This record gives sequence, structure tokens and C-alpha cells, in this order.
Amino acid sequence: METLEWDKIESHGYENWGLSSLFSKNSRYSYYPEPSVNEDENIQRNTEYSQVDLFQKFLFKVGETNLLNLNIQFSESSDIDRYDQLSIPKGNSLKFAEWYYGPQKRLLISPSLKIFPERKFMKKGIITLGFQKINESRIKRKFNTLNRSHQIEDLKVFSINGDFDTFFEGGHSNIIWARIHLQLQLFKSIR
Repeated sequence: METLEWDKIESHGYENWGLSSLFSKNSRYSYYPEPSVNEDENIQRNTEYSQVDLFQKFLFKVGETNLLNLNIQFSESSDIDRYDQLSIPKGNSLKFAEWYYGPQKRLLISPSLKIFPERKFMKKGIITLGFQKINESRIKRKFNTLNRSHQIEDLKVFSINGDFDTFFEGGHSNIIWARIHLQLQLFKSIR
């Protein structure tokens, strides 16, 4: 994504809203002791990032009538600067030299089985399992210090859903359905 040009966005009624005369050139790989002058205040520096998203679904027939759907997703981003934090003034300077989300990664694997037993108490059902692994971090450093604060987070989510339907006497207009949902979240945060 590109750096945001503020003059192309509708005004919110405040003359200097969103404008910043200073910006930080600091990054994970470079150090500058002072903020840099933003020559064009309509350009919001430190707003660009990149992201890759991969999605794939597979559908398999299981037996005569059942279907297995496998959903796999992966995404990864570059560092994502927090413009709102990087533009906080402190006297004639800025408060933060660095404030960004480290590369974020997410993996989702979710198989679902659609069953059609056509029994008296269950005409059809869907059972969905899910696993997500999410890694993200927050890194910040104030001007005039070399000390960075790191908060690294690792989240794993396991889930199971079950949806079951049956029809009775009046046909499809009379439906009874049941839903079961269980979820377990394992969260680890390191500072």
C-alpha cells in the first residue's frame, strides 16, 4: 500500500486535522535521533505496508451424499506503523520514534463435513472444526532512547461447531435445528 495523501480525503471540519509537520524515519533497521520535517503535510508518512493473503478451498465427496470442505488461509504482513501514535507531539518534537505492529502472521485450517443422513430426527447436519494460529507483536520506542518495548503475542484458537436440522409434518416450513459451539483459546503474551 502507498503513503496516504490526506488532501484527497474529505475534510472533517478541522483545518489541521490529520496533518503533521514532523515524521519519524526510524525503523527496525535505522536510527535517527530527531524527527524529520514533513515537506508536504498532506502526505501522511509511515502509513504504507504490504500484506500477502493466500486462500484455498477443497471440496471432496465422501460416500454417496456427504461432502467434506477444507478451507485453508494464510496471511502475512510487513511491519505496520501506527500513524496515530507516531504523530503524537511532545513539545517541538514527537513522542515516539517507532511504534509499529511487527509482521503479523495468521494461519487458518477449517474442515467441515456436511452430512445428509435423512433420518427421522436429523435430515442434514454440518460439523466444522477450526484451528487458527495468530502471531503479532507491538514494538515502540520513544525519541532520545535506544530502549525498545516489545510485546509479542501468540494466539491459538480451536473450535468445533455443529448445526443439525430436521423437518417434520409440514415439510420445509416446519424446521427444528440445533447448534453446538465449543471454542478454546490459548493466549501467550511476552514483554
